[in-house]
Amino acid sequence: MMKGRFCYFAERHFGPKEFSRVVETLQGMGVTLANPGSGAITCLTEDGDQVESSQCDIVAAIEASAPITFQVWFSEDTDILCSIYKLVGGALVHRYDLDGLSASERSAMANWAVDYFKERSAQHGVLLLVCDDEGSTAEFDWDGFVEGRCDPPALPPDIIGVCSPLHVPGRDPVIQLGDCRLFTKRASRSR
Repeated sequence: MMKGRFCYFAERHFGPKEFSRVVETLQGMGVTLANPGSGAITCLTEDGDQVESSQCDIVAAIEASAPITFQVWFSEDTDILCSIYKLVGGALVHRYDLDGLSASERSAMANWAVDYFKERSAQHGVLLLVCDDEGSTAEFDWDGFVEGRCDPPALPPDIIGVCSPLHVPGRDPVIQLGDCRLFTKRASRSR
């Protein structure tokens, strides 16, 4: 289960091209795959140990549908853990742990996530976006929601974007994007 603050995406397809786009768009806001101080790209083992890696290693894991966790960096001492894994139904998840980030860094990540969701919804690639800056849904089973095993939580996260066939009842979308809907607690974030 996720802890604390996070952004979560579930996509119909997420391969090397989509990963490269994530890296490119994160770089556009100053977040890098390599640590700005050391230049190292690092993955985390199941025990949480850092191991030096490469973008090619991450892409190979994505191509093999193997779970992988790595770091992206705001600065040499401010990182975001990113985990990529495949769900039973075939959707691929990439999630970002926002704990330890400043309010402005979390806001930048939320804005990036909304922009990425809009881009991917136009390509019919994304199923779900969740940004929870308060951690109110950290214990909710978002994987189960994507796989159809549970309804959405009663207490909504800060930002949720859903695309057909997923549905969030009883809320009016801030933005309608074809078969996708974007809901926010703070409408200003979505514009």
